[in-house]
Amino acid sequence: MPASELMEAYHITDYCFTVNNQEYTIRFDDENVAFTFFLEANRIEKWAFITAWNPYSVSMPITYNTEQQQLMLPKLEGCKKWKGEERGRDGCWTPEESYFVADINREEAIALGQEFGLNAILVGGSDGKANLIMLFDSFRYIFSNGRLVVEGRKKRHTHYLDNLEINPIRLGRGKALINSEGPILSLHEYNHNLYLSSHLKDGSGKVYYATNKELLHEYYQGKITIKNLIDRSPSRELAIKHFVRSVYVQVSQVLKDDFNQEIQYSDYRFTDLPPGMAAEDYLADSSL
Repeated sequence: MPASELMEAYHITDYCFTVNNQEYTIRFDDENVAFTFFLEANRIEKWAFITAWNPYSVSMPITYNTEQQQLMLPKLEGCKKWKGEERGRDGCWTPEESYFVADINREEAIALGQEFGLNAILVGGSDGKANLIMLFDSFRYIFSNGRLVVEGRKKRHTHYLDNLEINPIRLGRGKALINSEGPILSLHEYNHNLYLSSHLKDGSGKVYYATNKELLHEYYQGKITIKNLIDRSPSRELAIKHFVRSVYVQVSQVLKDDFNQEIQYSDYRFTDLPPGMAAEDYLADSSL
């Protein structure tokens, strides 16, 4: 999901929880009067609204979400909390079981969100105003002296989605590229080696393969395509992670040569860097 759509989804969500049969609703751009009275009555100076459901905004099976929520609860031990839900007002997303947590430090809430793969958490103070903290801006591409540098902090991940992703947002003077399905490229690090995953245009999966900074540099200069990245990958085999309606189902291995032959005739297609929009053009954009 592009960053703009992700932000919009958070802003059209009602964050609800119930105390003694009284439901309170937190909304962005709202005075949240009843909620503010609740904070004052209970002398709550800081709070967070958090869930372990659907890491990275990927719809997951209810059994997985329930398991993750149970893993999160012990980490909230000692905190005063009330069960709640995050409900999208557009009805496009199944309500997510969540918790309103009182008197939790912002840093603790951020660490918890990162541990369970959240794209964002909701926090606030005694005035009742809701603040959205985005947690998925861990990496950025920067060009320094003509050389591509990948910098940033490592996120803490669940075992289920263990990767380091270049996310589709502006950050500093860098910008990752996106298409309608999400990031064009995701960067992974394992045993000090770099791997890329490329989204298939039809959304049916991702292709994983080894890479290096030199190839990335050429790609972000607009000199080569994703197909070239695969052609020149050190990998003999490619891993294809298959999805059905955004839910991971299986991983298959295929020889790179076989895949490269198939890609010319099948529906496997990738979105590439738009013509004339090389990385230097992004960095030169004064709006970044």
